[in-house]
Amino acid sequence: MSTTLSDSLIPGEPAPAAPPAMLAPATALRILCRRTGGTLSKATFYRWISDGRIRSVRLGKHILIPFPVLEDFIRQCWDED
Repeated sequence: MSTTLSDSLIPGEPAPAAPPAMLAPATALRILCRRTGGTLSKATFYRWISDGRIRSVRLGKHILIPFPVLEDFIRQCWDED
């Protein structure tokens, strides 16, 4: 007998949240430039990642940036509200 996720949920409990989208650095840089209307070199963007200015996750040799982290970074640096 196989069970599905809906079979294992407790009635009245919220469904588990979907994991945040993870972005490759090139994609994150493209989104950052498009949303801010500016340009940023790839070298600067990678330096910000290595400095910890933009949080990232490293899986082996791959660097991934959670989409919510990028949104927070854009909001903190460029929003004038």
